[in-house]
This record gives sequence, structure tokens and C-alpha cells, in this order.
Amino acid sequence: MDTCLQEKLLSVLEYVLGRLARYDEGNPIGALLSMAPKPNSIFNKMKNLVGDQGINLTGSSSNSAGSPSSSNAKTAANQQQNSGHMGHSYVNFMRGSSETLRQFVTDEVWVNNLFEQWFSGQMNMINEWLTERLQQSLSPYQLTCLSFLVKKVHSDFELQGIDEELLNSKAYESINRRLKLEETNCALNENNASTNSSSSFTGANSFSLGNLGNAQAAVSNVSSVMEGAGAKVFALFK
Repeated sequence: MDTCLQEKLLSVLEYVLGRLARYDEGNPIGALLSMAPKPNSIFNKMKNLVGDQGINLTGSSSNSAGSPSSSNAKTAANQQQNSGHMGHSYVNFMRGSSETLRQFVTDEVWVNNLFEQWFSGQMNMINEWLTERLQQSLSPYQLTCLSFLVKKVHSDFELQGIDEELLNSKAYESINRRLKLEETNCALNENNASTNSSSSFTGANSFSLGNLGNAQAAVSNVSSVMEGAGAKVFALFK
């Protein structure tokens, strides 16, 4: 039963990592998924269109804004906004499974042993998944999901009483170093993109200002020529 339960729990993480693999560099499916709007972005657009208080069909917006149903609706909306990636969904599964095991299994020693093996299996699986991608960078969506997932798994299993030596294993340290490196690369890419956009905008402005100065000089030359020609014509009739 112990082995079967571990395989079932780890199969969920294997499924999540398989879904994240679709966002690998060079994968055409990942490119299409990256361009598609995420659920949280769609929610933000609808929130901007409708407003924080929503549409009131009864006409009493002031009363409904302070009602418990309105506050519950806002809480549900915030939860929907935060559950926009697979890392959040996996953490919810992990927490629900942990609570179920604690409630229905009375042998604490067996449960603690299961949690230790479950944590080690998760870290080893994520580390192997990242090792297969040493020659390529993670996409922003992959980085967001894995950073959230690893952080919450580590903190939740620490609260479950897992030994510190097992929590800070070599696999976890390797994952942590890789994610920090990916975060640094992502930040550098964003800075380079913003710098290039600002430099191109500055170049366009300088080019337009240069053209404007040339146009003004041409206009002044034409006006001086016209003035000279007018003076000559006036001298002929004098």
C-alpha cells in the first residue's frame, strides 16, 4: 500500500511536468500556448470592464457592496485570479492530500515516513526534469510555475515535521540554484528588451527632429530666394 500510494501521488507531479514540457523552447505547441491569454489575464480584462463591484441588477449598488455576498464574491474572484497556473493547482492537490492522510491514518510514524519519501520523490523528479533541460532556458510560464511549486512544497513539508537535512537535500539545492539562475536570466532579458525599445524610441525622435531641422532650413532658403527674386523684379519696374 505504501508503494502504491507513493506512485499515485508522484504520478500527479509527473503529469504536471509533462504539461509544462509543452512550453519548452523550440516547441511549436509551447509557442502557441505562450501567445494564448492565461485565465488570470482574461479575468483582469473582465474586471476592468465590469469594475470591482460588478453589475448590480437590482439598482442598489451601495447596499450590495457592503453585503456579505459581495465580499464573498470578491474573495472567490481573487482566488480565481491566483489559480491561473498549474503550480498553484498542484499545491492545492498536495495540501488536500496531506490533510486527508493526517485525518484518516492514525499511525503518525507511517504518515511521516510517507511524507519523507513523497518529498524526496518530488525533488528528485523536478531535478531530473531540469537536468534534461540544461542546454535551454525555461520559459517565463515554466519558471513561474516551478518557482511557486518548489517554494510551497518545501515550506509545507517543513511544517509537516520533515527533517531539515532531508528538506535541504542535494536535489533541492540543485533546483534552487537553477531557479535563481533562470530568474536572473529572465530579469536581464527584460532589461535588455526595455533598453532596446527605449533606444529605438530615442533614435526615432532624434531622426524626426533632424528631419524637422532640415525642413526648416530648406524653407528658410526658399524664402530667401523668393525675397531676392522679388527684389529684382521690383527693380525692373522702378
